Amino acid sequence: MDNRNITKELSSYNSKTETRFIRYMIMGALHSKNNAKHWFRYLGKIIDDYGSSFSKEEIDILCKDEHLTPFQKVSLQEAFVENSLTRLHIAKMNQKYIPTSIEERRAQIEKFTKSN
Repeated sequence: MDNRNITKELSSYNSKTETRFIRYMIMGALHSKNNAKHWFRYLGKIIDDYGSSFSKEEIDILCKDEHLTPFQKVSLQEAFVENSLTRLHIAKMNQKYIPTSIEERRAQIEKFTKSN
């Protein structure tokens, strides 16, 4: 979906109940409609290891919105449940990758193969 269509879709949204979070997530939902990996990246931007500053009311509004697919609604709800698989997946995605050198990796492999 291109940006013009997204803007057109969002123009019909009720601006009285709208917050920046809701608008961002609806745009993300429209952008990632058929791509779960992309949707989880959007979720990763609003949730960190310490939770999120978004209210239950905002999440409920999003879960009732017609622009989100059923999968997006369920994964959004699950992302705010402590220790759910969705929440753990998002937390893992948010972790920074710490590269190891090839020599360190070889040493780990040799140590493992010698012990077995």
